[in-house]
Amino acid sequence: MDVITIAPLSRRNRLTLSLLSGVLALLFLIALANGLSLLWLLPLALLTLVSGVMAIGKRMEPAVTLRLDASGLSYHHRRGQYRLPWTQLLRIDQPFAPNQPDQPLDYVGIRLREPAQFYHSIPPRLALALLKEERPLSALAEPGCANGQCQTLLPEEDTVPDKSLTGVRAAYAVHQLKLRQQLGYDLYLHQSCLDRAPDEFIALVRTYRERQLGPSVGSTTATAE
Repeated sequence: MDVITIAPLSRRNRLTLSLLSGVLALLFLIALANGLSLLWLLPLALLTLVSGVMAIGKRMEPAVTLRLDASGLSYHHRRGQYRLPWTQLLRIDQPFAPNQPDQPLDYVGIRLREPAQFYHSIPPRLALALLKEERPLSALAEPGCANGQCQTLLPEEDTVPDKSLTGVRAAYAVHQLKLRQQLGYDLYLHQSCLDRAPDEFIALVRTYRERQLGPSVGSTTATAE
């Protein structure tokens, strides 16, 4: 099959925002040169700053966030990337909020065949970034912690699944195991990194994987372990 690349929705309108921030900056300089009062300068400066930060943020996002090819699925993040061989992907579906089976989350969930293998391979910078970005999921998995940084999610010797894991990787492994217990998946892709609805992406991955590995494995991506 042909290689499929996914360009994230989060990069859309980056050119518009860049142009807008440039126009606002020019207007601010003109207003400043003409001695406009602070009553007008401050809101204009704030708008210029906000649009500029948003434009820079969109440009920092990778042009391609996901790639499907014959050997597996690759995820690209500004802090690093990981790769999943098709045999490692056990299940892919849309997770639901605990005790609310009719409320799908804005994520695609991936359940791994060998999670420990993945924890050893993920780049530490990416693991740290994902820990921060998944705080909303942490709050769902542990309702008692509003900020997603509960003590039970911190790495302790008796909670790390593999004693050879240390530092950020150990913290990430403990965190993901908690999410696995409560939400059912090991990895989570926010819909902002997709170019289509989560259910359409899930169907695409299932079909692609089945064609690579054969129809006998197709059911494993749609049913629980």
